[in-house]
Amino acid sequence: MTLNLDQLAAQLRSPDVATRRSAAEQLAQQGEAAGALAIALIGALADDDEATREWLVSALEDCGPPSLDATEELSRIVTHDSLDESYWAATLLGRLGTDASAITPSLEHAQQNSAHATVRRRAAWALDQIRRSG
Repeated sequence: MTLNLDQLAAQLRSPDVATRRSAAEQLAQQGEAAGALAIALIGALADDDEATREWLVSALEDCGPPSLDATEELSRIVTHDSLDESYWAATLLGRLGTDASAITPSLEHAQQNSAHATVRRRAAWALDQIRRSG
């Protein structure tokens, strides 16, 4: 049985770890299409199961740019205290290029103020991607 992306996103919130892990694995196999679920993927990174988190990171690594609808939410997430969430929000915003130019203040804030050096570097990278594609 093939599940659509919305069904897989819903399964990421399941109380059953095997269901969450399976959904994350299937999303990792979706390639660029998984970019449509950027917010759900990032939100699931707090999962207690390490294998699920690894599949989620794999999905985020291979997904394309997020939908433009996700830009505002990603701009909020990039300033979160969570290393994983803010790192991936910056990464996905950078993949949008000039389409993310309206949210450069959030990336600049993360670059200057994040408690995580990795996030500061990723925000700088994202800003560079936005400026280069313009």
